[in-house]
Amino acid sequence: MPSSSRRATLATVAASAGVSVATVSKVLNGRSDVAPTTRSRVQSLLREHDYVAPAPRRAPGADGPVATDTVEVQFDDDFSTYSTEIIQGVVAAGAELGVGIVVSVRKKIENPAAWARGLAAAGRRALICVTFDQLTTRQLTALSRVQLPVVVIDPLHLPQAGVTSVGSTNFAGGLAATQHLLSLGHRRIAYLGGQATAACNQARLHGYRAAMEAEGVPVPAAYTRSGHFRYQDGLECGAAVLDLPEPPTAIFAGCDESALGVMEA
Repeated sequence: MPSSSRRATLATVAASAGVSVATVSKVLNGRSDVAPTTRSRVQSLLREHDYVAPAPRRAPGADGPVATDTVEVQFDDDFSTYSTEIIQGVVAAGAELGVGIVVSVRKKIENPAAWARGLAAAGRRALICVTFDQLTTRQLTALSRVQLPVVVIDPLHLPQAGVTSVGSTNFAGGLAATQHLLSLGHRRIAYLGGQATAACNQARLHGYRAAMEAEGVPVPAAYTRSGHFRYQDGLECGAAVLDLPEPPTAIFAGCDESALGVMEA
């Protein structure tokens, strides 16, 4: 691992500041017997090195609770039925492995280094990101520096090389869903998907088009709609295609949430 991505230690900070490890420890613990100029220099270097103090842990049998490794699951938006399924699976796996699970919704990350340090300082041992638009290079670097491994589930876009991800079989799913509707005798089939630029949406759309083209069925431009993978988009796009002069007889919705919206429409 490159030195730039190693987790800083007290010794690293002490060497940079030209002081002893004991002095750095005193600064961290708020001790008063450190000169103001030295304290300021050490505090500045702690921030520069993205130092994160190890989370306190208790040995089994000691007074107080035994610390448990925790994994944080971050979603990019409000919870949905899809989120519930992910949470259920992660919690079940965590219980089996003796790992605690923390669930959160990620807001805009203004300071990747502070974000990563906060996760590590809170005792997180790994991070799972669900349906993120993209983890930036700065965010990945910040996570690497505090030695926090990350796994991405169903990213909207293909993740960077080296980022472990778990994704749906989007093209195959789009192909199978459309073939199912074709096998039922439908020929006027609409596709209501998510963001037009999202790689997962494009793959599902391509699967849909591949099935339609293989069957020799034309796809009117008005039969394909983009929005977000949300109930409201399914409701609005569903109403729009059903109001067409020649409406579809079947609709392939990009996700469960939008499918519920289509059913309501």
